[in-house]
Amino acid sequence: MQTAGFKYRDRLTIIVEILKTVDERPQGKRKTCIMQTANLSTPQMEKYLNLLLITELLKVENSVYKPTEKGRRLAKDLESIYQSY
Repeated sequence: MQTAGFKYRDRLTIIVEILKTVDERPQGKRKTCIMQTANLSTPQMEKYLNLLLITELLKVENSVYKPTEKGRRLAKDLESIYQSY
């Protein structure tokens, strides 16, 4: 059941949003900023950040998250697929 005004996002959409938000700033972003920008709860954010780190789509340096080149390519490719629909 969908609540009025809210929409459910699939996992790939959330992954693209996280990758895009950390790529907005050359110096990267911290967890709180990622959580707020991507509109995630703390458990969701932890789950996705861990997944993105394990798959080497993100890297973390001094508590700041940055996309890897692999992550940038994936975000770009998925975004172009979504735009074609």
